Amino acid sequence: MHLKKILLQNFRSYDQKLFLIIGPNGSGKSNILESIYLLSTGKSFRSSSISQMIAWNQNLSSVRGKVIKKKQESEVEVQLIKN
Repeated sequence: MHLKKILLQNFRSYDQKLFLIIGPNGSGKSNILESIYLLSTGKSFRSSSISQMIAWNQNLSSVRGKVIKKKQESEVEVQLIKN
């Protein structure tokens, strides 16, 4: 299985202007890796708290992706909601 596309909304400090996974500490590189892991497993490797994965001053976050497995393309989505 491989990831063809990923879309993040209100996920931690992710900024939609990001094109490459390079940058100084604190710029959000690990956020992208965490979102891929979340999409694959349903959990974070960094935190057990859903609210920590949602951007500051937001109540909802989502991670969507297109995956291909055995030549079949599917969409997968994880939504995170603050209580």
